[in-house]
Amino acid sequence: MDNYFDQLEDELREKPINWREVFEKLIIHWKWFAFSLFVSIIAGLVFVRTQQDVYEVKSSMLVMDQSRSGQMNEMSVLKQLDAAGLRSSGSTAMINNEEKVLTSTSLMKRVIKKLELHTSYTSKKFLKSVDLYTNSPFYVRLDSASLYNLKSPLIFKISPENGKYKIEGNYKDDEFKSEISKLPAVVKTPAGSVYIQISTQPETKIEAIEVSISNPTWIAKSLSRGALKTEVGKLLDVIELSFKSTNAKKGQDVLNTLAAIYNQDASEQNNLSANNTAKFIDTRLLLLADELNTVEREVENYKQTNKLTDINEDASIFLEKNNLYDNKQVEVEMQQNLIKYVDEFLRDPSNNKALIPNLGLTDPGLMTVIQAYNELLMNKERISAGVSDQNPTLKTLNIQLEAARKAIQSSVGTARKSLQINKKDLSKQNTFMQDKIKDIPRIEREFIEIKRQQQVKATLYTFLLQKREEASLNMAVTVPKGRILNAPDDATHVSPKKNIILVIFLLIGLVIPAILIYIIELFNTNIRSRADVEKYSE
Repeated sequence: MDNYFDQLEDELREKPINWREVFEKLIIHWKWFAFSLFVSIIAGLVFVRTQQDVYEVKSSMLVMDQSRSGQMNEMSVLKQLDAAGLRSSGSTAMINNEEKVLTSTSLMKRVIKKLELHTSYTSKKFLKSVDLYTNSPFYVRLDSASLYNLKSPLIFKISPENGKYKIEGNYKDDEFKSEISKLPAVVKTPAGSVYIQISTQPETKIEAIEVSISNPTWIAKSLSRGALKTEVGKLLDVIELSFKSTNAKKGQDVLNTLAAIYNQDASEQNNLSANNTAKFIDTRLLLLADELNTVEREVENYKQTNKLTDINEDASIFLEKNNLYDNKQVEVEMQQNLIKYVDEFLRDPSNNKALIPNLGLTDPGLMTVIQAYNELLMNKERISAGVSDQNPTLKTLNIQLEAARKAIQSSVGTARKSLQINKKDLSKQNTFMQDKIKDIPRIEREFIEIKRQQQVKATLYTFLLQKREEASLNMAVTVPKGRILNAPDDATHVSPKKNIILVIFLLIGLVIPAILIYIIELFNTNIRSRADVEKYSE
């Protein structure tokens, strides 16, 4: 008998599949399919309901070059940096740096602190966890000292019961319970003291919620590396931002707040240059004021002693030429003073990490390297806030800063020598003209010398006053570095994808009974009807 069935099985293997027969067998068990599909749809709907909703909000930001806004700013030499060999990737490197700043942990920590994203509020509504965000019926705050010392999330549930509030939760492996009769109140937990009060938001229903408090640093790292995505647009100065969140309004608030804090941080960084320049100028103005007062008193005393009124008309032609050379000499001496100030600034060890003030030097080579150095230093300060010392970008900036500082020192020496040569030439020409006017009375010649000293001091003093006002104006008027082109007004639901999940469960509902029928038929060796006898006897 066994040999007979083995023979039948061998014959079945050799015969082609009768799809009509297969379809008839499946139709016979239609109730199985109906039941399986019903159960699968119910299971799919339950699964979708248990998944937390995730929304995605998007915005785009235009990163503007503030050197084009008319402000006093050392960042206005981006093009010259390439020519000087101190900048390797031009505007592409700039926009990439700004992208790193936007996704830095330091900026995200400020966003989290402002929006208090380290505290999340959720409630269960028919199997679904809902992120309440600002619609929470309670406001919870952990003291700041304990907040940044959290080693794991502090999770607890607030349940209103019979006019009281029941607190149950855990921190690490420690569980805690508490019951309070009224709010606001302070609850002691293993993680620290938690302050709880009724939310001030209108139209919030008092209901049981779950509160989770995490270390802001962890949340900042998680959001900046996961939920927040950035991409440089087709235009090199546009950055596309996207943020995924379990609450649509939370995502919109994060992107809006991130843009505001980014602009605030950029403004603070840019004002460093103007602030340092203003402090440096204030110090020099105090010294110049004393020197100028001394020279003016000498002029006054000399006039009173020698009763001077006007220059002799007979020497007017020579004096005009002499004045021309004097003016040139004044300009050279002023430039020498400015270079001296820069040299003293560089030699001071306390200024190694400070921006070099721009006082109006006329040497183009020296101006280029100073502006390049300031740009690199500001980029380093902004990037180093969110990265380690081993960051490749930071190492590259350190090398470029060292090269730029050496270039400045070399340029200072070159400019000083050039001014000394110019001064010698002017002195020779001035001496020649003084020989021409040797018949001018000694008193008048001495007066000219004193007057020249006064003019140098007065010109330099006026020049520094003007620069001081420019620096103050720059600090008072700030232009946002980032401009929102497309505000994050709309939120797109990205998860769970209900249609896809239901299709998968429907397929599972069709496959399961088909597999069961196939297994049953595979192990069926009984002859159950005349059709089976005819089939196996062919």
